Amino acid sequence: MQDINHPIPVVAIPLLVLGTAVSRMISYIQCHPLKSLKHMVVDMLRVESEFVKYRDTFPGGPAAYFADVTQPLFVATKFRTHVSNLGR
Repeated sequence: MQDINHPIPVVAIPLLVLGTAVSRMISYIQCHPLKSLKHMVVDMLRVESEFVKYRDTFPGGPAAYFADVTQPLFVATKFRTHVSNLGR
């Protein structure tokens, strides 16, 4: 009986899981392009507002900005997520 090469399953299993997740994400984007576009636009606005508008003025830096639940774009992101999950 041959010895098993242990690094191969250690690498192959996470790659299988990652490949499955990516293929499901791509099929979701193809089936729901408008929902995906909304997600990307709001997320890009959040990133732009932190790293361009408030880069030096927000206390606590980027981590505090993205954790602040009173930001309007944070509320919009959570609202969008909850509404999209209601339809499932």
